[in-house]
Amino acid sequence: MSEYFYKVLWIDDEPSEEFLNMAYEKKIEIKTANSFREGLDMMDDLHYAFDAIILDAYCPWEKGSVPKQNVGELNRMIRELSSKYGLVPWFIFTAAPPEDVEKWIDIVCPDHGVWAPKTYYSKNLQEDRESLFKDIKNKVDDSEETKIKMKYSDVLRFWSDKGTLLGILKMAEGLDYKKDNVFNDIRKMLEKIMHYCYECRVLPFEIGSKYYDYNTSLNNCSRFLCLKQLQNKIPEYIQNSLKTCVMASQGGSHVLNLTEDVKNGKAPYIVRSTIFELLNVIIWCKTLPKDEESRTKLKKFTDSILQQNAGSYKNKNNSNSNSNSKIY
Repeated sequence: MSEYFYKVLWIDDEPSEEFLNMAYEKKIEIKTANSFREGLDMMDDLHYAFDAIILDAYCPWEKGSVPKQNVGELNRMIRELSSKYGLVPWFIFTAAPPEDVEKWIDIVCPDHGVWAPKTYYSKNLQEDRESLFKDIKNKVDDSEETKIKMKYSDVLRFWSDKGTLLGILKMAEGLDYKKDNVFNDIRKMLEKIMHYCYECRVLPFEIGSKYYDYNTSLNNCSRFLCLKQLQNKIPEYIQNSLKTCVMASQGGSHVLNLTEDVKNGKAPYIVRSTIFELLNVIIWCKTLPKDEESRTKLKKFTDSILQQNAGSYKNKNNSNSNSNSKIY
């Protein structure tokens, strides 16, 4: 856990660089929004990326508008957060004088004690800044979601689609293990893995290009990556993991039966075991080359393997091929 950086959204029209630097030294990485509206938009897009939220009491609702010297906008923001993101803790951080804050704090946020031992934190007091950092970390550490983020930080740092991956990881930890769309989510992850393999040139264009129909594309990608001739590039255990994930996520009656067994609690471990196989593949993806020279060298190798197995991958629509097409 010592390597984990807490991710916090700070909504303030005048964020302080000094405070940002102080937070980073405490392993708290802060992204800023200059209005409550901008903050909500960031939460809508990236809510899974934030462990906590810091709110300026007099921040304007719209970016560029003059802040009101009342807490009506803050009250509106707290209601929005409570409604849409009730599990994300928020903390009030203000430069307002204590005598002003005391007039409205119990009205605006009567349940403030649910998140922190202090009702608000003053920007003018160093001890309050330190308390804010400490209370954020303590509250976040109590969150099951944060524990998952810490435990699987290696895959979450690498993988771009953190929202889908985090949802899958919750199931791996025994949360929502009866969720019936888990295999659809795994399929989405597999599609992105194939796209990444194509970008890194371990997967030839002729296998992954979009002129294949939906099912054939994923099947062909998997079949190629699992060739024995590629085992010096793709370990056999990774190939086995890939086969398991593709089998579980493909359409067909066997998946319908599997989904029903998961929903009925007859196969409570198949979801977790498949997810861990998926994580093996993601970790392997981290080892693929990132520089163009290495990718070009790998492409020559995989192209030669494709030529040796050309009969297994007939192009169904030669006329529709496009060398600039992406994998999906």
